[in-house]
Amino acid sequence: MGDAAVLEFSREHVAAHEAGHAVVALACGIQVRRVEVHTTRINLKQTRHGWTDALEDIWMDTAPLSRKFKLIRRIALKAGGLAGECVAEMFDSNKSFHGAKSDIEQIGGALCELGLLEMSVEKVPAKFIELAVCRAFKTINANLSAFAQMRKELLVAGFLESPKMEPMWTDDDDRLFLAELVKVKP
Repeated sequence: MGDAAVLEFSREHVAAHEAGHAVVALACGIQVRRVEVHTTRINLKQTRHGWTDALEDIWMDTAPLSRKFKLIRRIALKAGGLAGECVAEMFDSNKSFHGAKSDIEQIGGALCELGLLEMSVEKVPAKFIELAVCRAFKTINANLSAFAQMRKELLVAGFLESPKMEPMWTDDDDRLFLAELVKVKP
């Protein structure tokens, strides 16, 4: 959760966001090395309030899935932060989208690679973001106890090392999510 130089987020808010990323990543079969909740100044204009170190680049190179399905799961992972905020009832439309700017840009990049969005588009259409957050929200709700436990541990310790959870996202989820994204293509 970065790029929030003038905005402040509570630890509870950041824990919900980062736990959302972690749960969706693990549900998709993407290993998570570390999740942390603390404020780090990146430069004069950027502050990071939390971080989920999902090993998605390694997973993108090694997972036995088509590139298309890997991109679908990456979209879900990136939407997991906003979905975590929604599940925890911490979402604030005045701040959350700004704090998730990098996540939204990465969703846009994956949509471009899938051919669902033109590279020239400056903003990811809201319909795509809404659909991705809804899909991630369902994934978190299906793993609510893991989400609650991760949030609790993040609030107490400030970090998690290598959280574990059984993957539950399937090829059918990939196909269904892709079909939903194709339907809202501009």
